[in-house]
This record gives sequence, C-alpha cells and structure tokens, in this order.
Amino acid sequence: MIYSQSISIYSQIFNTQLAKDDKFFIALYTVPVHTNALLSQLQANCQTVGSSNISGNNVNVLQVMFLHGVKLLSDAMCYPEEETESVIPPDTKDSLGLKRDSESILSGVSPRPESVHSEFDQGGEDITSLSGKVSNSSNSHFLSEYSEGDDITTLNGKNSSRRGSNISDSSNQKPSLPKINSQPISLNSGKNAFEHIDEGLRIEVICNILKTLSAWFKNINATNKTLRKSKNSLGVLQDVDFLTTLFQLTNSNSSSSLDETHLHKLLKICAWYLNYAMAYVEDNPALPEYKNLGIVKEIIFLLTDTLKSIFASLLYHKDSSMESAITESLLFTFFKVDFCKVLDKLLIITTPKLVGTESENETQYKLPDIALSSETLMKLYNFIGALVNVPSRYLPVPTTSLSGEITIMNKESSNIYEHYFCDLKEFNEVTFNQEINSRFLPHYAIDFNFYYNFKPDLLMNQIKSGSFMNWITGNRFNDNFYLNYDTCATVTSLSANYQFFNLAETSEKYSFIDELQSIEKRRSSQLNQNKGDDEDYIIDIYELLPMSLMLFSYIKNPTFLEQFTNQVHKLEHRIEDITPSDNAYVEIYEIWLCVLSYTFQYQHKSILLQANTQISLLVLLELTSHHKMINNREEPHLVLDNIKNYQINEFKWKLCHQRLPIVPTNIGKEGFKSSLFYILDTLQIFIRFNLTKRINLFNFKLVNAIIYQIIQEFNNTQSETLAIDSYPWGEFFKSLTNLLLFIKKHDLVATKHITDLGNVNKLKSLVEEILIIIDLLLNEKFCNIIQMTNDVQSSGSHILKSINYELLYIILLNYQLVDNLMKDFSLENAHHLPNLRNCMDFLDSKFHLTEESKQNEENKSKIDLIDFDYDSPVLIKELSEYAKHPATENIDSQVVYKYKDTFKCINASDVMSDSQKLKIINIALEVY
Repeated sequence: MIYSQSISIYSQIFNTQLAKDDKFFIALYTVPVHTNALLSQLQANCQTVGSSNISGNNVNVLQVMFLHGVKLLSDAMCYPEEETESVIPPDTKDSLGLKRDSESILSGVSPRPESVHSEFDQGGEDITSLSGKVSNSSNSHFLSEYSEGDDITTLNGKNSSRRGSNISDSSNQKPSLPKINSQPISLNSGKNAFEHIDEGLRIEVICNILKTLSAWFKNINATNKTLRKSKNSLGVLQDVDFLTTLFQLTNSNSSSSLDETHLHKLLKICAWYLNYAMAYVEDNPALPEYKNLGIVKEIIFLLTDTLKSIFASLLYHKDSSMESAITESLLFTFFKVDFCKVLDKLLIITTPKLVGTESENETQYKLPDIALSSETLMKLYNFIGALVNVPSRYLPVPTTSLSGEITIMNKESSNIYEHYFCDLKEFNEVTFNQEINSRFLPHYAIDFNFYYNFKPDLLMNQIKSGSFMNWITGNRFNDNFYLNYDTCATVTSLSANYQFFNLAETSEKYSFIDELQSIEKRRSSQLNQNKGDDEDYIIDIYELLPMSLMLFSYIKNPTFLEQFTNQVHKLEHRIEDITPSDNAYVEIYEIWLCVLSYTFQYQHKSILLQANTQISLLVLLELTSHHKMINNREEPHLVLDNIKNYQINEFKWKLCHQRLPIVPTNIGKEGFKSSLFYILDTLQIFIRFNLTKRINLFNFKLVNAIIYQIIQEFNNTQSETLAIDSYPWGEFFKSLTNLLLFIKKHDLVATKHITDLGNVNKLKSLVEEILIIIDLLLNEKFCNIIQMTNDVQSSGSHILKSINYELLYIILLNYQLVDNLMKDFSLENAHHLPNLRNCMDFLDSKFHLTEESKQNEENKSKIDLIDFDYDSPVLIKELSEYAKHPATENIDSQVVYKYKDTFKCINASDVMSDSQKLKIINIALEVY
C-alpha cells in the first residue's frame, strides 16, 4: 500500500494542474521515499529539456518542487527564520514562535524506510553504532530496495534495541503520512505545516524531505549524462547542463525561479541542524539511543549530492561563460555557509575516546557514543577534500569577509576549508591515533589483504623453489625471512589482530571494524567467483580515492605531516631476533606505501585507480621535497628527514610481486631499509607496468621528480647511514633506462597520441629529466660505493663492482640509442649533463662502438664488447676505470634546462591544473 501510494504521487509530479497545489508537495515530501522510482519519474520528464514547451513547464515544476522542499524542511526542523534571510520573498513571516530547545528537536529519529546504495558501493549497510558495538544488521551487499535499513549511527555500537515507539522498527507498524494541517499552506505563508505532529513522525518527515531533495540533485546528474549522449535534430550531441537550467545567476520576475540564495538557505538550514545535533550528542553522553542521527546522515548525503552536481558543472563549462558564472555562484554558497567546525566535530566525536593512561607508554580509549559507517565516512572525506582542494580561481576573494559569520584569518588562503583543516587544526599522537589511525588503518588492512591475495606472490614462489633442498624439505630450513612473515594472517587480519585495530580495550565489538570485516568477506567471495574467468578482472576499491583525497588535503597540515611520517615503533632488533607473530603493529605510512605498489601495478585497469595513483604521486612528491618543512617543533626540520630515517620491514610489508619482472628485496638478510628505497621500489613497479604508447606524461613526470629528489638526498647523505650499497641498483637502472629506451624505440615523439595533444615538448622534457637522473647517478660518489653482493663465497673481482657499474654497462650496450636520443632532443652538448657526456666520451675511448671503429688502425687498443661477458674481469676493470675520470665541469647552481617543463613540478606551488583537480574530485564524488 505504501509503495503504491508513493508511486501514485510520483506519477503526478509533472501534472501542471498540481504545480500550484501546496498540499500535493507536502504529500510528495512526506510520503515514504523510494529513490529509484522517484528518480525514474524525474528523469523520464527531464530528457526533453529545451526541445519543447512541455520541457519548460517541467523545469518550472522542478523549481517549485525545490522551493517547497526547502520551505518544508525549515518547517519540519522548526528552523528559526531570523537565523538568515528567508528563501521566500520579503512578505514571508516568522514561524509560529515554536523555538524548541535542542533536546526536543533532536529527540528522535526513525530508521530509513529504504536503503539505497550507490551502484559503486562496496561498503555494505550504512551503520553507525553506539560505542562501536555491533548492531544486528544484515550483511547482504545490496539491501532490498524497499527494506528498512539501519541508521548511520546506533548508540555505542550496541545491538540496536530501539524502543517500540520507533515507528519503522516495529514489524507490524507501517510507515504512514503524518497528519498535517488541513488548511492550505503556501510558500509565502508563515504557518508551519508540521506544527502539531508527533516528534517521532517529525524526524521521519525530515528524513523523507532530505532524501527527496537528494534525489532532486541526483536527477540533475543523471539527466545530464543521458542528454549529453543524445543528439539533437541536427545530429549533434546536445550541449546541456540541467543545473544551470534550473538555477539562474540572479532572480527573475518568476516567483519560482532559483538562484544561489535558495541553495544558500538550504545549506544554512543543514548547518544549523548539524550544529544542534553535535551539541546534543556532546551534552548528553552515553545515552542508550540518539534518535536524531538518521537526519545527520541524510544531511551529509544531501550535501555530497549537491556538491557533486556543482563540481560536474564546473568541469563541463568553459571559463567566462554565463553557465560557469551560475555554477560558481552556487559553489560560493558553500563558502558563505561554513561547515568546517561542525564536520570536524562530527569526525572527532565518532572516534574512540581517550579515558586516561596506565603508564607513560600506554593510552586507554573507550568506544565512541556514535560511530560513522564506512560509506558515510567516505562521503565526509569527499565533501571536505573537494572543498579544501577547490581550484583557486573559483575561490571568493573578499576584502574582509565572505559573509557575516566567516572572516578570513589567514592571508595565505582565502579557502576557509583549507585554512581550517590545514592551518588551524592540530594533531598530536593521541588525536592522530583517534581520528586517522582508527579509520585509515583497518581500511588499508583489508585493501592489502585483497590485493595480496589477488594473484600469487611470485617472489614467494621463487624463494620456495630456489633450490632442490628447499623444495624437498618444504622450506623448513630456508633462512630467507621473507617466508616467515604471513602478513595477511597475523598483521592485517582484522580478526586475528583485532586488539590492535580496535583502540578501545573492550570485549564488545566495534561496529566500524565489524562492518569492514563484512566488506572484506564480500570482496573475497566476489574475487573467488570471478578472477578465474577473466585475466583482467579487478575489483575497484572505492574507498581508496576518498581516503587519498583526504590524505592529500591533510598533507598540507604540518602537525599531520609530523605524525604521518613519525615512526612510532622504532626498530631496535635485528630481523632474526624478531618473532613475526609479535610484530603485528601497523603504521599508516608504511601500509599506505605498500598498498600503493599494488594500485600502481593495476592502475591501468581502472579510472578510479588512475585518479588515486595521480593524487598519491603528488603526496610522494611533497614527502620527498627538499623544501617541505615541519615547523611545529622547537627545531624545524625537513619532512624528508623523517622519511629518510623511517625504516620499513620489507619482509612484512610485501610489495606487489604478481607480475614479472619482479622488483627484488634488498641484498642480504637485513630486512629493514629506509623508506626512501621502499618508495623507489614502488616507483619501479609503476614504471615497469605502465609503459604504453598512450603514456601518461603527467604521472611519469611526477615519478621522475620524486626519483630525482630521492637520488639528490642519497648524493647528500653518507652512504653508511642509509646502507646505499645493499640496494639492488641494477634492477632500478633497468627500470629507468627501459623507460628511456621505450620512448626511443617506439618513436613516441611522432605518435598521434603525443602530437595531437600538443605534448611533444612535454615528452622531450620527460627524456631530459631521465637523462638528468642518470647524470646524477654517474657522479663520483656513486662510482666509489661498492655494490653488496649475495655471492659472498666468490673471490672474483666482480665483488668490487660499484653500484653504478650496471648503469655503465646498460649505457654501453645501448650506446647508439642513447647517443641518437640525445642528438634528437638537442641534448648532446647540454652543460647540465656533464657526467653523462663524460661517460659517453669515456665509453667511446675504451670500446668499439661501431664497425667503423674496428676498422680504424688507431683504435687497436679498444675493446670489442662481443669478446667479453658481463662478469668478465677485463670488462669490470675497464668500466671501473670510469671512476678515475670524473667530469671536470661544475653544474651551475642556476642551471637552465633545455625544455621549460623539465622538473617543473619540483617546488611548484600548484602542480595540478584546475581541470586535473576537478576531474579527480568528480571521480571521487561519482563513487561516493
């Protein structure tokens, strides 16, 4: 009955005879919401925009529908109109004096009568529990369209024991329309449509209104996607933006016309209620139930749906157009209404709470009164991340303030969200543990488990089958510690390592962790069902991008940066003295890097992973910068110092070794290495498995910049400090030079992909960057560091190879290709490549590099490479002579590169273009 009632009302939305019937819109906004059915009805009537008079009437209906929604939301929430200007023209009167106190307004909430998940949702049910205790919710991936789902928040995570009076929790109770005032109530009326309804129904009505408004904005995006794929009568794809059709730049004479003031009113109402809701939770701790939290969830969903339509429009329109101006005016409303503090408060109060310390090293926490579900959390991350990273040209530039309640306090940023989350917000060890580790670590743990089990670990297989003895004994006597660490079983298992991931020491389960376990179980099942049938099968992990967007935002905060790169669990023992099962701690920086290696390998399969890759590379660029300072200590220092000193157990944090050629672990059995080397490993994986003719120049240039900054640091650091000699440099040189040779052999500079996009000079700058890195690796310091070898029993001279011996050998084998490449790009005489030019001259003087050279009597002393193997003592001796002939030229400190884009991103204030930022934000908003 209820479903048919909703469908009947939806079918009448575009009935022009009802467009001025206020009671109809009250019914529309209070009937139980069936989002898919509502969206279908809206879309079916919005796909003729601009093609008929009927479409004009439909636009007017939607505008009136929005106005009624805002008015009814204000009435249902008993919003005090004097808080801001009215959405209705000046003759609107104040509400009926019903200024309820926060307790009466926030006293109840009913569960959602339906739970509709995004087609991209991997997050299961949207739950939030009191103290994180688990509620009795279904674990099915997709809830029935009309089933009653759990609210985002249930108290303390206790099993949901809602009171019988809660209308949607009783099995025998059916949702019903609230009894409303029978008198006509127009948009301009001061009467409250919900003046006398029961408080339980009031909360249900508010949720219904918010969900209906969310569907209104969802319809904008859905309509745009459909219309832009269709052609007009002339056979041309339609150029339409439904958002700027519904909203105008300024008010017109029509009472139903929409502009930014109407959206501003909606945002003011939402912000007002969020502040009341958070204050209520704070002022009333440990209640058995907080019934207003379903409204909080629906507000968050509405805000992200609204923002999604605005950012999609920003990306679609050209600058200086009327449509662009309309969209920017709508975006501006999010800066006139400041959500910073209230959303930050929501993030804080839904995390484990500090209750005291037993000792200096042990901190005690308790589960939060309320906890966000994964889906709601990701929406919050998207909302905050999008607004923190709004391109600067879209930001308001006020002289003093943006609005009455917002004043710019920091001259460095006119973005109030960036200013708050990156400048004002402070992290310490405790708050970082509460707000970041408690959420990011379990997410990254299940992500690592999924990726590691996606395909076999080829390095593991290689070690196990490395010798007949290993095979015959089942590796019982294998001394390779890589085999000893079963990370998935003992470290990143949310059940086996539950005590670590749940900060609060309690026997009761934390609902957030329980939800992630359900997600992991579902992913594993999907993987087992599909991966055998399709070699290219991959499950997108949708929460990676919102978390990366938030990480990219927070990385601008020096207090966050300090905690993110600070190694809490210092390495004080040798690898052989550590019991793997006791080494179960997880730190965010190391697991984030490890997961990156998998996303780098598989990013070509997914637009979502490509966006995550790009934003993660930008974070790595910041972390390895020689100018990024942490100023929150008495002695400011480079973040690079933290990164350099951070030691990662590479046997525990197993990089992606699922395709050949694999990136090996360090030489020897140390097991630990500076995270700078670990970063180089992840970048090697990116280079090796993303070489295509449609090369992503931006990403590869970011990779080059990160590598250059790291090699520069090695050049400035004592080799003993970092154990530079134990890194397998030969594999790194192969990765680097293969990129160079790929560009030359496939003549990428002449490909259609490069020429049509006007990227010829960018490709040339990419080549110049690789040559500069090679030049740095050929300098005197690296010539004098002897490469460690595993072949400790050998007494041959090859033990004394320098770490760049392999690089010299590769250049020797590919001398003509390198020489031609330098000439093709006018770099053969570049003054900023003294070591490379010196190397080329040296090789030319020692070896026969052409057939003509062999026939010249003057070259009798030269060596014919064909006569010697890689490990030949003669060849090693000759190549080692290079160290005795260092370049005599000094590189000017004010070096000028050949191409203007060379290392342009190093120390740049804004590396990404506005369109790149908008694309990443839009992709993130698309999936959450």
